[in-house]
Amino acid sequence: MNSIAIKNIIFDLGNVILDLNFERANVAFKELLGADFDRLSSSEETRDIFLKFEVGYFSEESFINALQRLSAKVPDGRAMIDAWNSLLVGIPEQRLKLLEDLNQKGYSLYLLSNTNSLHIHWLQTYLKNTYKIEDFDNRFFKKSYYSHLLKMRKPDPEIFQFVLSNAFIKAEETLFIDDSKVNVLAAQNLGISILHHNSGMDICEVLEAYF
Repeated sequence: MNSIAIKNIIFDLGNVILDLNFERANVAFKELLGADFDRLSSSEETRDIFLKFEVGYFSEESFINALQRLSAKVPDGRAMIDAWNSLLVGIPEQRLKLLEDLNQKGYSLYLLSNTNSLHIHWLQTYLKNTYKIEDFDNRFFKKSYYSHLLKMRKPDPEIFQFVLSNAFIKAEETLFIDDSKVNVLAAQNLGISILHHNSGMDICEVLEAYF
């Protein structure tokens, strides 16, 4: 633990708060694309499309159109969105309770996620239908930072510097939690305390031991 007291916690979203299932998405895309799946899943052009969508370069329609142009089969756009969203599993209730408890203990919580508009829309609908939560960002966090809105992404140092500056928080008083080693090392280089989260464990148990 940092010798200076932690006042702020920056959470990653996927595989820290929100469970993800990459294999489920692979299966869904394989069903849509058939023999084309292996070629497209390993294509640098495909990867570039997903990265550009993550930094807001593409609209949702342009993102789907770009993927359709690469595929010989040209699957239905709605089906492609469903396949892409099948990556998202959900948030166990105890993690929402964890966020509430940390807020009550006086920590300032922030969210920093490499994501996209389709996944955020899915999350908002899921939280409303499952937990009757209308405003996830403001209910649990002082501020949320999403890559597709900021036009930058982790692990670029600029996004961490922006969050520190925009939130008026000090690196040495801040803990960053992410399941990506590259991302946490980038934050550590800026003087932020880090927790590299093993997504095979529940963050509730990890933070109970950490604090």
